Amino acid sequence: MKKILLIEDRLTRQNTYLNAINLSLDKYADILDNATATKYEVLYEAFKKNSFNLNGYVLVMVHKGAFNGENSEISHQLIEYCKENRIPLVRFSGGASNYYHKEEGLELMELNSNDFYSQNIRLFLDNFQATKEIELLILSYGKDWKLNIVLNRVEKINRFIAENENNEDIVYESFINTTSFNLLEKTNIDFYQPEVEEGWVYLKELKKVAQSIENYIEEVIVYEK
Repeated sequence: MKKILLIEDRLTRQNTYLNAINLSLDKYADILDNATATKYEVLYEAFKKNSFNLNGYVLVMVHKGAFNGENSEISHQLIEYCKENRIPLVRFSGGASNYYHKEEGLELMELNSNDFYSQNIRLFLDNFQATKEIELLILSYGKDWKLNIVLNRVEKINRFIAENENNEDIVYESFINTTSFNLLEKTNIDFYQPEVEEGWVYLKELKKVAQSIENYIEEVIVYEK
């Protein structure tokens, strides 16, 4: 069976987080390899020799500071390995800001440790155990991740529109980067597709986008009631 690999160099830190949410990773032994203590040391040596093989894993989750003095070099090796082998990668640490990026060959998420070791990891592992599907956004947005993404995006879009009210047209890439608009593609909702001309989009087009998303939210909330 394909498994998830979790690399954590400090077992006591992991236990502190997991005890706080009353979660034992042992119940996920069929889908998760929790590389701590001795397992971590063996894996760390393989990374230092660049002789690691993660074949059989469908996802790697790793603490960003797990590799001590070799952290930068090994982290680069791991990213390139995951990209080459199309393995999603989650990196977490106490100083990280939540971030999601997807490009050709690489799906990358970064999370603050408080968010990673939260009830969301239970939801994520339960979902994978039941469906065998990797849905990283559960780690960041929880059970109702699709609706939470939509709500978050429309807030960012409306803020962007307000800040650019005096501009007739906008650099589309700036809009995408500021609002993380591409996350909506993961939700499969039907929203207005703005007309983009040579990298520019009219502000009125973005207002149509916002309105279409707000209409969707109203329909979902009414339906659930």
